[in-house]
Amino acid sequence: RMKRKVYLLLLAFLPVLASLGIQLAAAFLVSFWFLVVSIVRLLMEGISDPEVLLAGTTTLLVDPLFNDILIIVTFVALVAVFLVWYRKQKDKAAPFDEVFCIRNTVIILISGIAVQVAVSMCLNLILPLFPQTFERYSALIENLVGGNVIISVISTAVLAPIAEELIFRELMMKQLRQMFPFWLANIIQALAFGVYHLNIV
Repeated sequence: RMKRKVYLLLLAFLPVLASLGIQLAAAFLVSFWFLVVSIVRLLMEGISDPEVLLAGTTTLLVDPLFNDILIIVTFVALVAVFLVWYRKQKDKAAPFDEVFCIRNTVIILISGIAVQVAVSMCLNLILPLFPQTFERYSALIENLVGGNVIISVISTAVLAPIAEELIFRELMMKQLRQMFPFWLANIIQALAFGVYHLNIV
């Protein structure tokens, strides 16, 4: 019985671990692709000095195009994998068209906007008490939206929420509900969500 609980708990965290693996794989593949393209471009320009090649390839990490492509590839991969995972379990889950219907989408959008406004108001009251934290938070947000605005909006307002809902609310929560009452399963998945974002609050 204890082995079964441990097994189910590990199974509940499998989507989170898989998403981290997908993110690492996407980062590796996009970085490798950019590295090869950078080296080929520099070689075609007649640059063959290894130090110059190394300096030219390290600049890709601050290239906004690199960040934009990395973000899109990562989120598209996450959504694709977890949508397939979700669909494979559809006989155990609510039908896809019931979950992702217009009514639910409108409710989620309105709720999301309301929560964002409430959180912003609270942050405006609290953050002046912690100026260093606010500066780091501002820098983080600036980095997130520093590239292409359309890609930032698509990734943070569309793809990321879909992937995270599938990972945490659908796949993880379903497994946790097999072991715990709803309130405890919800707390565990909320804590996992916070840790996943490196932010427990």
